[in-house]
Amino acid sequence: MQLSEEDQQNSFVAALIHDIAHITLADGMLNKPVPSLSHEELENIGITAAWENSCFCR
Repeated sequence: MQLSEEDQQNSFVAALIHDIAHITLADGMLNKPVPSLSHEELENIGITAAWENSCFCR
């Protein structure tokens, strides 16, 4: 894959932020199919996704 140096750096940082966000979620939530997640679990995933987005949208 031919990416510029800046795109390579951005991809690396994005991967780290994504991994850090997953640390905040319980393993059970990460491995559950979406239809079986509780309302609270879906909210936690949404909060984590919002945090990830806020890191990229600056």
